[in-house]
Amino acid sequence: SLGEGEHLTDVNFVMGPTFELETCSTPGLPITDYNTVSDVMSVAGSGTISEVEVYVNITHTYRGDLIVTLTSPEGINVVLHNQTGFGDDNIIGWYPLDLEPTGDLGAFVGEDMSGDWTLSVSDELGGDQGTFNEWCLHFIYDDNSVAAVDTPELVLALHKNFPNPFNPITNIKFD
Repeated sequence: SLGEGEHLTDVNFVMGPTFELETCSTPGLPITDYNTVSDVMSVAGSGTISEVEVYVNITHTYRGDLIVTLTSPEGINVVLHNQTGFGDDNIIGWYPLDLEPTGDLGAFVGEDMSGDWTLSVSDELGGDQGTFNEWCLHFIYDDNSVAAVDTPELVLALHKNFPNPFNPITNIKFD
């Protein structure tokens, strides 16, 4: 960071376009006591992730039983839900817009989005069951391309002085 009166020079910024991609899956898997169910979604296309949002639709009679984990193609795990919401049922909404993730979805930033993403739902206690209905991934990404930047050619020029002859002052223009 710069302090008061300080200047920074010779810095070039390249801003490229960002894109959005949303893909969903409807596994309809039963969630039974003391079991884990998973669904894999393949994301085609390449791009560097700058933001990820995750939609889940899980109906369950006691969400306090559940651990929900998202795993990226590179093997990074982020826990979205970790046995919270005692007395509540169902987990329906977008992380981090509607629901607060337990882990940091920022862990995926900088990763390439292509490949197999896995959402796992684990029921850690007995007595309650449900269904893993649907999930979606919403990516904001760039396409890894760098647009050509037109750099102006550096030209130095010294022009004739005027007036010429002069007495006692002259002007010299330069570029």
